[in-house]
Amino acid sequence: MKSIRLIFKEIRNLIFDATEKKFDCDSILEFSCEDIILINEVCSKVKLLLDGDTNIKKIEFVGREVEVIL
Repeated sequence: MKSIRLIFKEIRNLIFDATEKKFDCDSILEFSCEDIILINEVCSKVKLLLDGDTNIKKIEFVGREVEVIL
């Protein structure tokens, strides 16, 4: 297991589906990121499925810039 930091800038179209709205050492079950064109610019469409202590969280959004810090 490795910790990384992802910084998403200029977030649009956020969907957050969960019964519990906090993050505390959630495990990533699924992750996808694809480039899309949104309003004539390249953006990243990100989907995350997280496993928390008591529920599964689904997060989807579009961001203009993604920075990865290892």
